[in-house]
Amino acid sequence: MAYKFQSLAATMSGSLTQEGTLTIKDRPGATQVTLTDAGAVSGSSTLEAGGNLTTAGTVKFLGVADATVAIGADSIYFLDADGLMKSERLTDYATAIAGPGIKAVAGGLEIDLDEFDELAATPHATADEYLISDDGVEKRISVTNAANGAFALVSGDATVAAGGALTIAANAIQTGMVHDDVATELAGAGLSDSSGVLAVALSGAIHVASDKVSISGSVAGPGLGYLGGVDSIFGLELDIDELTALGGTGVAQGDHFLISDGGLEKKITASNLEDWLFGNVSGDATVAAGGALTLANNSVSNAQLDNDAVTGAELADDAVDSEHYTDGSIDLAHMSVNSVDSDQYVDGSVDLIHMSANSVDSDQYVDGSIDLIHMSANSVDSDQYVDGSIDTAHIANDQITNALMADDAIDSAQLAAGSVDTAHIADDQITNALMADNAIDSAQLAAASVDDAHLSDGVATGLAGSGLTAASGVLSITGNNVVSIADSGTVAEGYNYFADLSSAATVTMPASAGSQVGDVCTVKAGNLTSGTVITINKAGSQTLDGLTALVIESPYGAVTMVYVASDTWRIV
Repeated sequence: MAYKFQSLAATMSGSLTQEGTLTIKDRPGATQVTLTDAGAVSGSSTLEAGGNLTTAGTVKFLGVADATVAIGADSIYFLDADGLMKSERLTDYATAIAGPGIKAVAGGLEIDLDEFDELAATPHATADEYLISDDGVEKRISVTNAANGAFALVSGDATVAAGGALTIAANAIQTGMVHDDVATELAGAGLSDSSGVLAVALSGAIHVASDKVSISGSVAGPGLGYLGGVDSIFGLELDIDELTALGGTGVAQGDHFLISDGGLEKKITASNLEDWLFGNVSGDATVAAGGALTLANNSVSNAQLDNDAVTGAELADDAVDSEHYTDGSIDLAHMSVNSVDSDQYVDGSVDLIHMSANSVDSDQYVDGSIDLIHMSANSVDSDQYVDGSIDTAHIANDQITNALMADDAIDSAQLAAGSVDTAHIADDQITNALMADNAIDSAQLAAASVDDAHLSDGVATGLAGSGLTAASGVLSITGNNVVSIADSGTVAEGYNYFADLSSAATVTMPASAGSQVGDVCTVKAGNLTSGTVITINKAGSQTLDGLTALVIESPYGAVTMVYVASDTWRIV
């Protein structure tokens, strides 16, 4: 980035086009690097290139140190197929050269059988071979020789000869060696096996006890019990507790009960059992076959009726008359509302003592009976006035005061023409709130009546546009302001200058909220020593010539920017 108005040595960034030879010297004046316009580069120190380096001659590396290779960290250089020199880590190189059966581990190589295809058939005895380490030397061995070597190691209850023939030693097989499946294979009809043991196959209530076949108590099914021990029964008996409960009263007429008929068990239907029971009912009632009950005459008396058993539902209409009331039994507690009307009153029995409050309304008044004598104070309100009955003839002088008038009760309709004049307007009564917009124009202003004394500072503030500043009602050109600025400061409109600096400083551009298009800001550096720079940061979302920050690197360097659009500064 270039800056104008700079002095002393310039420090610049960005692209640089140089015509002729470029010589770089240190502060004492000694040449360190020379770049000729013919392309030759020479220097007394390290040569570094950030991009591709192409040379037409032989490349020699002098002073290369001899060192131990660190597999995990070191790399090698190689000539790539594109003709460029490139580097590759040793660990990646090992991975690249590892073929089938070999894998790279931490930069080294080792055998990996999982890399090979799996043999999907029985290996050939002589044609197929294994890989074997013969006392540390890797060799191959046929499948037959490998198997015979394993067979020779077999000993004990059996031996295996070369070729695979197995011989079991005499008396070598014992009970514990016989598999349970042997008993399974031997178990024929009438036999069963369990855990390698054979047994007689039985089912149902037949079982073996003390080496004898007998019947167990399980022969007794639902409704039966057994006599004797469970494994030595000698008889059966009836046991209804064994049966499932009916679970309700849903007995059908055709259902059966068990009955002993003179010692002989038989069945009887529910219908016949009911009729037998009904036939044994006698006394105040009888029950016919089928269940119909008949009460005998005069069989129900007071003793058979429960308290409150007879309600209105049991009484027929007009079943109770005055002959059935007890003296004094009818009182207010037994009378309903409105059950007594005028037909029940005795003449003269209704007087004030017997009348409640508000019990007489307009229906009880005789025409003309209401006059002033009978009216109490305040007994007539607005509801009693006829519309239009109150006019000026009925209002006494000075009877209507402010207290009797509602807010906004008088408007222009009540004011006579010309009745409001200066004589009726008190001093200071006409305020801004009472004046309509644009009520005063030049016709109301006296000549020379608008002067400095009548202008507020706000007039200058309203006139202050871009490049102008209003202060105490006076306008000034902001772009000519000269202010001193230091580290962490905010750039102001106008000229911002730094004192000499020996340490870095950072400032921020003015916020967009207070900036206007056309505002100009200049930042000027003093002498910068010890590699000091000044960084100018954007404010908020601004950009500075598309950047977020500018850096002044040269002593007495400067940069000027103008605000051209929202959040946009441009260098000029």
